[in-house]
Amino acid sequence: MVDVPKKKKFGVLDIAKYFIFAAFAIWAFTYIKDLTSKDALSKVFAKTPWWVYFGAFIGALINWLLESAKWHRLINTIQISPLATSIKAVLSGTAVGNLLPYKIGEYLGKLYFVDTDKRALSIPLSFISSTIQLFVNLSLCIIPAIYVLGNAAVATMNWQKILIIGSLAILSFSVAYQHPKLKKWMLDIRENFKLLTLKVIFQVSAIALLRFLFFLSAYAFVLHGMTELSWTQLYSGICAIYFMQSFAPGMLLTDGPVRILLPLVVFKAMGANETVLIAASIINYLASVIFPSLVGVVLITLRKR
Repeated sequence: MVDVPKKKKFGVLDIAKYFIFAAFAIWAFTYIKDLTSKDALSKVFAKTPWWVYFGAFIGALINWLLESAKWHRLINTIQISPLATSIKAVLSGTAVGNLLPYKIGEYLGKLYFVDTDKRALSIPLSFISSTIQLFVNLSLCIIPAIYVLGNAAVATMNWQKILIIGSLAILSFSVAYQHPKLKKWMLDIRENFKLLTLKVIFQVSAIALLRFLFFLSAYAFVLHGMTELSWTQLYSGICAIYFMQSFAPGMLLTDGPVRILLPLVVFKAMGANETVLIAASIINYLASVIFPSLVGVVLITLRKR
């Protein structure tokens, strides 16, 4: 089982980390601003059919309901908790998670809706939930991502650059694999999964798969209503975006720029308009991140009263 995390001091490394995140966010917003204008974005938003907005928010609603169902199945292995409480926990975790890098705050937000004497036991459950979802996402995205990103690389780089980047990537993964923190993380995964029965792991994995497929389709639905890209291009492109996004620090400061930049990287190469891509990313971001986070903030505020 994962040890209960101890409170640690905010050091120089943490300050440097946030400084880097802030610098990236400033650069990203400046870069995006130079690609389009407020007037151009306004025209795209005005021309977008109402059903695209409706689909984006309905998709986000079902996405978070599935995430809540996943957490509900896990948390009920240690305490009796209704689905409504699990929904509140997940949305609160989303709100707090956006304030800290790598979604560390997701667990802290869920704590508001976990019994005090069960909070230590819920730590590995949160770890398991994230790990299963990450494994599902990466497993289904890796082949389309390699195809899409490989084609983009071949189109923009010569074979010498590809060879150098590939060699550096292999070296980085080799070094990372030997890193003690990664080894500890892999041991934690093994120990944590021993806490659950095979039936529970299968059920949670099935929910994670449904969540991934539904969110993938909801995102493709929004882009299909705003671009002329084919469904094949949309699904493969979104898989490439998810694959890259999995390695980005999930934090409000950087999450927005990342969610806008990655579609530009992927779909611009397929011929999509930059302004339309930015508008679609904003709609998707508002529906899937900002709106549930605001609901989570309200739930936390009400819980504290």
